[in-house]
Amino acid sequence: MSLKRGWCPSLDRPMQSGDGLLVRVQPRRATLTPQAARALADAAATCGNGIIELTQRGNLQLRGLRADTIAPFAAAMEAADIPSPGPLLPPPLLGLDPGLDPRTEAVVAALEAAFADDPRLATLPGKFAVAVDGGGALGGRAVAADLTAFADGRVEPAAHSDAPPPVGPLPGAFGLAPPFAQFDAAMLHDLAGQAARRGGSIRVTPWRALLLTGTKPIDDPRWITDAADPRLLVTACIGMAGCLRGTVPTRTDAARLRPTQPVHVSGCIKGCAHPGPSALTLVGRDGAYDRVRHGRTTDTPDATGLTFEAILRDA
Repeated sequence: MSLKRGWCPSLDRPMQSGDGLLVRVQPRRATLTPQAARALADAAATCGNGIIELTQRGNLQLRGLRADTIAPFAAAMEAADIPSPGPLLPPPLLGLDPGLDPRTEAVVAALEAAFADDPRLATLPGKFAVAVDGGGALGGRAVAADLTAFADGRVEPAAHSDAPPPVGPLPGAFGLAPPFAQFDAAMLHDLAGQAARRGGSIRVTPWRALLLTGTKPIDDPRWITDAADPRLLVTACIGMAGCLRGTVPTRTDAARLRPTQPVHVSGCIKGCAHPGPSALTLVGRDGAYDRVRHGRTTDTPDATGLTFEAILRDA
């Protein structure tokens, strides 16, 4: 069986999925102004199916686009000045967290200039990313990047182990996560309104959470804001609802779990939502699940062909 995951979908190179074309947008400085967030929400709804997902590389993934809506969507993103000049993951709390190294801003600016000015960097693979770690409240967290640049001038391979979504109060911001990293255009529109009323912005993180600047809590049951919420332990791809390979309703099933350890619910063996190991990995196959304990989707399962009811009984 081929495990090829394809490429990283982008504005220039969308990828076909079960619910249409996928594109990814990485916001400049990981920041959406209220105006940019509204523009993105409107474009997601009119050019796609309105579904937006957060990726582990700080991207916003838009679903359900068509061949005739790719160009209008890209134009809307450029008009809103959303795309980043390169695959750069700055600290989401840049300019907000007093604990960040004061040299962090200069490091981010230098990398932005390099990506914008050096044509050789445009040939880097789509999955390549550079994260900047300036310390502070979110410093030292693992990211799905290839290199981590530090304010003291060090550049090192990035750690890839899991880090939970940062939700709740943070320095200068409030973190919130959509269940299973998916939200919709209406939710983003409402969040843009919150940001506008606060005179702030929305920050995108590589930990499948958004940060709303300002410290006032968000009271919206559609978002996860409690670090103890068991849904934060579950990763799930879109499954049969939007993938040609998926044969199980991953997110519907995942919503029924109340785990105490990390769980990955995958629609197929590819494991796109979470390539790494989990305490429990459920792999969809022919409408049922194979179960892997303490491993990846590609590891040998300890049980195969399980119904989800059987999994719940054994949980």
